[in-house]
Formats: sequence, structure tokens, C-alpha cells
Amino acid sequence: MELFEGRSIIRFSHLFSTEEKCKKYLYELKWKNGFLCSKCNHTHCWEGKCYTKVCKNCRHVESATSNTLFHKVRFGLRKALFILFEMSTTTKSCSSTVLAAKYDITQKTAWLFMSKVRKAMDLMVEQPLEGPSQVLKVIIGNAKESSTGRGPGKGKSIGVAVDISGHFGIRRGYAINLAIGKKNAKNDVEKIKMLPLFKQYNQKSSMSPTQIKRYVKSLKDWLSGIHHQVSAHYLQGYLNEFSFRFNHHNKKSQLFHLLVENMIASNPAPYKLLNKT
Repeated sequence: MELFEGRSIIRFSHLFSTEEKCKKYLYELKWKNGFLCSKCNHTHCWEGKCYTKVCKNCRHVESATSNTLFHKVRFGLRKALFILFEMSTTTKSCSSTVLAAKYDITQKTAWLFMSKVRKAMDLMVEQPLEGPSQVLKVIIGNAKESSTGRGPGKGKSIGVAVDISGHFGIRRGYAINLAIGKKNAKNDVEKIKMLPLFKQYNQKSSMSPTQIKRYVKSLKDWLSGIHHQVSAHYLQGYLNEFSFRFNHHNKKSQLFHLLVENMIASNPAPYKLLNKT
């Protein structure tokens, strides 16, 4: 399988010029380490039609997109991969309104898929903090609820934690939305797992927050520069996106492939789950 690396839109367009090529890419990536049936955990299969696999034990047919964040993408895999490419290779990202106009889809559809991508960008549970760290609780957004204009909107409490490297460097950083309401607590399983990590490192940290202030400033500038308003309800997704970009700034040529792998490894996320209604 030819893995895509780089930031060339010309090469990307050539490699993913058809729906079939996109499906083949996901097919080979999903089962590169072997087959495991999602129904019965059997490891032997037949090759099915249209890039599917058929379990030899229970005859379950599984496609390249089933049980992944690509599940039931209704506007085509080619557009989906192009959106992934833009979100992984652009320096600052872009809004769902811009992507909707670019790819001839509705803003709601663009927002839903981008929310799935941001879910795949959540790496804190897989890559916990290590070594010397700094932790800070900050307020982003406007202090007054009546304030208007560009930015994160009403003030929101977040926790920021960074691994430090040297005197000024940051090895890895994460931002956590600390507002977990009772209504959404059952759905915020991943966020609840993160909070003990934040508290643990909050107790250990005794160093000057020089590096962490740089991280917070970059986060605030990014939110203000790209997104018109960010509600507390969806804030964690945007924090995931910023942290993903920040933590992989030295691997820009590999971001698309890494993101596709995360999308395939994650469970489906329908609108009701993302919206948490």
C-alpha cells in the first residue's frame, strides 16, 4: 500500500482521484495487521465485493468504513478525505462554513464530519503526560455574558497541562474543558478519565508556568482567529484540534495518515452522540 505523506494538494488529488481509490486506501489500512470480526472475533475471512471482508465463522460482511468514524459518510469518501487533508495540513484549520462552500455540502454536514475528525484528534488518554509538567486553570472567552464579537464567546473554565522540555520548550500539551454538566456527564466518559490526570499533575507541579502561558496564549489566539463563536457544549472538540496540531507540529507531512488511522481505530460517532442531546 502506498501511504500518503506530504502536503502537496496535486499529489493528493492524483492519489485520491476516485471513490474506489479512497475506499481501497481505507480497506488496506484498516486490515493491515489482519482481520478480526466485529461480531464473533474470528480471525479468518474471505475477500468480499467492493472492498469488504466476510467472516468465515459467522458470515458477517464488514466494509472498510464500518465500525469507524467514516461510518455512513453520505457525501462520499473522496470529499471526506479531502476535508481530512485540509484539517491536517493547513496551519490554522478553517471553519465548517468555509469547507461547506468548498465541497458543496451543507454547513451542518461539514460541522458533523469535522466534529468526528476532532474526536479522532483526542490523544490525551492514549498519550498521557510524562516527566516534569505544568498545570494551570484558566478562563477563555469574555468575562461578561453580554460581550459580543469574534472569539470563544462567554467565559469558560479549562484546564491546561503541558510536558516541559528544557527551559523554554514544550514536549506535549493538552487542554481540557472543566465544565461537565450533570446532563452530559454520562456521555463525557473520555473527559471524565482525563480529569484525574489533571488533578494528579496539578498537585505535582511546582514550577514556574512560563511555558504553559505560551501554550494558553497560542490557544486563545487560534480560537479568536479561526472560529466566530465556540460554545461550552462543543469546546472540547476544538481543544482537541488545537492540541493535536500543537503536539505534532514537527510531523506535518505525516498528519493526514495519522489522522486517518485514528479515524479507523475509533468507534462510530452519530449526530446524537456528538450533539449529546
